[in-house]
Amino acid sequence: TRVFKSLVPSEDGPCIVYHGITDRNRLGEQINYKISPLKGFFTFDPQGYSGFGMQPRERARWLEISDGAVKKRALFLKKRNFGGKYDRITKNLENREVPPGLILVEQLDDDQVSSLRLVSDVEMEKIAQNYAAAHNLTVAWRRHPFGGRHRDRNYNGCSLGSAIKSGSIFFTHNSGLAAEVMIRGGTVIFFAPNEFVGKNFVFRQSDMTQTIEELLNPDFRQKQLEEFDFYLGALVRWHEFSL
Repeated sequence: TRVFKSLVPSEDGPCIVYHGITDRNRLGEQINYKISPLKGFFTFDPQGYSGFGMQPRERARWLEISDGAVKKRALFLKKRNFGGKYDRITKNLENREVPPGLILVEQLDDDQVSSLRLVSDVEMEKIAQNYAAAHNLTVAWRRHPFGGRHRDRNYNGCSLGSAIKSGSIFFTHNSGLAAEVMIRGGTVIFFAPNEFVGKNFVFRQSDMTQTIEELLNPDFRQKQLEEFDFYLGALVRWHEFSL
């Protein structure tokens, strides 16, 4: 067993995390971690920053978490009301009933994963507008808490809970907001590689192998949520010394 030590920030201050990995060849000399959108959790990944190197199922296998344990851990997180960073930031937004629509999630253009985008914001909005026009839906942006306002964008000003309850569909490149939406059973369409679901659940406009309608198919959504369970199941708490 190889044991590594890493300083991992937490809301209680830095702490030392010890973790045993049996396959030394796969580990290499560096381990990457990323704080999860869910309060008090983070992910490990030996292949790249932010957990984008491995697929959720690969990460669970690498951490030697069985399918049964994945389901139990995912169910635990779904039942608990873990606060997310977006809800904490936007908790003062109006909590009201709203009609369903398409919500585009803003992300910073210069963050460390912006290079993974497969389409631009303009292209993503065009896809959303075309789908919305065919289904009589409104389109609005959800503002990034640290980004500036764009004058040409219509912003959604209700709480995250209200938006999910309305049945709105969230479009995102790979925002952490997706985790909060999916853990509450909301609908997310990804437009870039991400740490939450596998690569088969990303909309790819270039080859048009999947349409928005296919991504919203109930059977497809169920498979996407099952993949998301592997993300949840592989989350680690800062005080969890052994998996």
